[in-house]
Amino acid sequence: MVDFEHIYTPEQRAEKLAEKKKEFAQLLTKIPGKKKKAGRAISEQAAFLAVAIEELDKIVIRDGYVEEYQNGESQKGTKKTVAADLLDRYTKTYTTTIKQIVDLLPEEEAKTAKDEMTEFMKRRPKV
Repeated sequence: MVDFEHIYTPEQRAEKLAEKKKEFAQLLTKIPGKKKKAGRAISEQAAFLAVAIEELDKIVIRDGYVEEYQNGESQKGTKKTVAADLLDRYTKTYTTTIKQIVDLLPEEEAKTAKDEMTEFMKRRPKV
């Protein structure tokens, strides 16, 4: 098994997280009144997931989707890497999280937010 190495340093990750939080903060200004508090909590999670997905994309491109394993002498094969598994789960969670944010927005703003999410997904590296 290959030693897991991150792509981003903790400082780079913190910088990227701050950038994503700023992007989501712009969306929060469009959420009406009492819904803002919920939107703030959800957007914190979305920012984390966006940064994690970017890094996991790069890790999967670097290391691949599968790795070999061996349990004892007779049981061996290939399995999905931890990074590929996390990428799959985080992408699903990110999509759900963004939908929650969009649902808090007024109707006219929701379409723009959906378009921005689609653009984020399109910018992801192709493997």
